[in-house]
Amino acid sequence: SNLHGTRNVLEFCRRAGIRQFHHVSTAYVCGLREDRVLESELDVGQTHGNDYEISKCQSEQMVRSDEFLDPPTVYRPGIIFGDPQTGYHSTFQDRLLVARQPRREVLHLTGDERKNYVPVDWVSAAMTQIYANSAHHGRTYHLTPRQSVEIAMTQRIMEEAFLKYAELTSEVKASTA
Repeated sequence: SNLHGTRNVLEFCRRAGIRQFHHVSTAYVCGLREDRVLESELDVGQTHGNDYEISKCQSEQMVRSDEFLDPPTVYRPGIIFGDPQTGYHSTFQDRLLVARQPRREVLHLTGDERKNYVPVDWVSAAMTQIYANSAHHGRTYHLTPRQSVEIAMTQRIMEEAFLKYAELTSEVKASTA
């Protein structure tokens, strides 16, 4: 949907004569880089960690290369999570996965890797502020936190939440005991 959806929206813009474009990408277009990533960079030969990152990078390239558009405004949020008060997130509610130590090893993770989590209301407010001021249009914005979170901490919190709030089958209860 990232590629085909972007292509369809760009085609609609061409037909409708819409030249101003605001594109929601992801901070993870940087892939597996560990150095400083600038808003002015996109494809620097980086390796991506998954198909999502690849598709977001390709869709951002598509937007940037469309000659019909004025310079696009690109928003690159970190990993967006749900309501900061309740923690509800419709995407993760039904798919919460407990990533135990052996799974980290299978994925070649040490637990020291870091992720950038941002609350949906903060991302929405930031995007609204940028959109509302045309002086900010035509640039790229990394919407990320000042401090990232280690994967090991994410794992601990997910396990605690899963074990506290999920209804576990007797088979799962026995394997976690």
